[in-house]
Amino acid sequence: MSGREGATPAGLSPEEKLAFLKRRRGRNIALLVVLVGLVALFYLITLAKIASSEG
Repeated sequence: MSGREGATPAGLSPEEKLAFLKRRRGRNIALLVVLVGLVALFYLITLAKIASSEG
């Protein structure tokens, strides 16, 4: 079984497939933004803790 099976629902017209892929891409971009935001938040918290412990 390859990882590509079931990548898109079967039986979609070309227009429906395009809309499905567009929605998936939008969700992926939103998830990327959330993850990058969390990484930035953790980085800033770490910097603040290091700065407060050096003083």
